[in-house]
Amino acid sequence: MSATWQVQQSLYTALATDSAFMTKIGNRLFDEPRTDETYPYVTIGNMLELRFNKLVGVGYEVTAIFAIYTKSGRLGFKVAKEILEDMNRVLNRKIFSMTSLKMVQCYYDSSDNERDEDKRIINARYLIIVEE
Repeated sequence: MSATWQVQQSLYTALATDSAFMTKIGNRLFDEPRTDETYPYVTIGNMLELRFNKLVGVGYEVTAIFAIYTKSGRLGFKVAKEILEDMNRVLNRKIFSMTSLKMVQCYYDSSDNERDEDKRIINARYLIIVEE
């Protein structure tokens, strides 16, 4: 069994049902955005899954990477960092329901900034622990 799809569904649902977060990003939360998408938007990007055996059962540590895309010009990363703060309000240290796995913890791990021409991007990493 893989945990990544269930984790992605849980994180997407948590963010998509938070009206303040969705208003901040203009309802643009994607797995794969169009190439001409309007800014700002957030993507659920790469995921890394590590499986570990427990005394009874199996557990998974999933690293989910979100990318926050903005075009804030002279404001630099201000808009992207405000979106990251809101994501942390929704996701950090929370537990979400899953279909056949049990989420133990979701927490903010780290982020990094990058500039791509006139875009500002923050890649935010969340670690999620789940068990069967």
